[in-house]
Amino acid sequence: MTHDPMTAPTRTVIVKAGYRRERLPGNILIMRLLDSQRESLDAWYEDCCKCMSAWRPGRRLRYLHDIRHAEYITPYATERVIRVLAKMRQLPVTDGRGAILLQTPALGSVLGTFFKRRTYANWQVQFFNDEHEAIRWLEW
Repeated sequence: MTHDPMTAPTRTVIVKAGYRRERLPGNILIMRLLDSQRESLDAWYEDCCKCMSAWRPGRRLRYLHDIRHAEYITPYATERVIRVLAKMRQLPVTDGRGAILLQTPALGSVLGTFFKRRTYANWQVQFFNDEHEAIRWLEW
């Protein structure tokens, strides 16, 4: 099931402040931060919490965080990311893949320090600069 991310039908689920969540075929969630304003970060954080609270064991998880337009590391952004990661660690995921789409490859090595492999969960996170490549990896 290979889709061209530029032509695959997406459904926009949420638009709030500088944040948008989309859904691709195959139940791939795309969470796009369109800027690094506090309101956008709050909308992203609230949506992540909403998605996580609805999660049920045994479901396949595929998501793409597109942060290409919000790559500014600020104390507020860092705090939001750390809180989301803390909540993610509690999710009962047995088949999870997360892609993070970046403009700056070096940022991936900084962010990678936040992601620790959990022995009790099959959850992989990778960093990408190309959206097509990220979605192809998520489709597995």
